[in-house]
Amino acid sequence: MCGQSVRSKAQGFGERSRGLMEPDCSEEIEMCDLHDDDDSSAIATTSNEHRSVDAVPRPHRRTTPMSSVWNFFKKAVDVECNAETAVCNFCGKSLFIPKTRTTSNLLHHLRSKHKAEVEKFEQRASLNKNEREKQPKIEDVFKRKIGKAAKEDIDRKLIVFLAKASLPLHVTQLPSFAELLRSLHPSYATPSTKTLLKLMQKEVDAIDDDNRRVSEDAQIAITVDEWSSKNASCSLLAITGHALGGDFSKRINVVLDCAPLEEDSHTSELVESKILESLSRLGIAKERVSFMIADGASVMVKTASDLGIQYIHCCAHVINLSVAAALNLPMCAHVLKKVKHVVSKLNKSGKLKKMFRQ
Repeated sequence: MCGQSVRSKAQGFGERSRGLMEPDCSEEIEMCDLHDDDDSSAIATTSNEHRSVDAVPRPHRRTTPMSSVWNFFKKAVDVECNAETAVCNFCGKSLFIPKTRTTSNLLHHLRSKHKAEVEKFEQRASLNKNEREKQPKIEDVFKRKIGKAAKEDIDRKLIVFLAKASLPLHVTQLPSFAELLRSLHPSYATPSTKTLLKLMQKEVDAIDDDNRRVSEDAQIAITVDEWSSKNASCSLLAITGHALGGDFSKRINVVLDCAPLEEDSHTSELVESKILESLSRLGIAKERVSFMIADGASVMVKTASDLGIQYIHCCAHVINLSVAAALNLPMCAHVLKKVKHVVSKLNKSGKLKKMFRQ
């Protein structure tokens, strides 16, 4: 230390916010030599009596240290001088805080005395910051990302739903439908129409593989029926397969195909080619087909004959034809007329319909 007392500096530190002058501290304060081995820019105190700065009453002001230098110092108060000081966390040295509240002297102390310690501290702080950045946010935790297996499972259930409900694929592109799926799983993205078609073809291939294993080396009977759907642009030819186990205890019923009939004329040759194409795709030889069941249409009868397969008229179709023929008998006409009249009255009057239900 230079050994020179500076009364003016001590008086400056003794001034408080209430306008009162504290006891003279000039004997305790010494000015540092800028070229001394001690801190070159700090005004140091030789007193060891300090207390927390929070214990000293002072006007309300923001006390949160804004400079990063306060990571290496803690605030205190010199009791004798009633002046704020900064105590170094590394060496315990106390440095006065200027009235301007600048931290230049504190920074100089760190750079000249504790450069290595500061660098280590900054490295640890950087690592901790990186760790905090890696931690997921609360909203990210609750918004779980969907896994590959879970997405594939939802995709499969979606295409099965569309197929069984006979819904058009563009339904999945409706905003309300996408919102429904997001409410079930926020991370799920609805597949495009092109992707849905690929998924459906993949599902059909899997079903075909199962059908091949089920019908392997078994004699089967097929049913053939031509029908139209309101959602389809053409007629469809449904082909199902039926087989029994070796001990007749297991009955197997599978859908072999649902082939589109886009041609204008549905001849027996066209139906025959569709059947053979389906059997070939599944690896079922024509010789393994024992019977062909269909309605009484002449096209179906001729198709079975051309294939060399025994034809059986569908029992359910025969019953349907029998009921239709019975309703046309004269003895039924009078009863049907009365029934139709009652139904018509009920449909036109809500009051009568309610009375009828009661």
